[in-house]
Amino acid sequence: MTATMNADVCDEDEIRTGQRREGLYGAVFALEQKIAFAIAAVIGGYLLTRSGYVAHTTPSPEVLARLKFVYVAFPLACLGCAAIAIAGYPLTHKRMVAIRAELNARKPAAAS
Repeated sequence: MTATMNADVCDEDEIRTGQRREGLYGAVFALEQKIAFAIAAVIGGYLLTRSGYVAHTTPSPEVLARLKFVYVAFPLACLGCAAIAIAGYPLTHKRMVAIRAELNARKPAAAS
């Protein structure tokens, strides 16, 4: 979940539960980011060594070609998976307008 989706999810959660839980979603988002960065570092190092790269040496043209392939193909594959996941995201603009209208209707009118 990206940070821009966080507010939408919080609004929908309030519709379902009646509670505002931005702190919970913010904490989970921060944890997700830390885990993703750690996994990316591990996978990046693994792919680097699997490509045949050896530190402090000049890579051969074969190794450079494998590195180019791995560091282009793997992110593109991950991007494709993310696009598939986002395609199923149920909070469309139309749905968010309806949620926002319902939340605004629930709030008591401000005293003048």
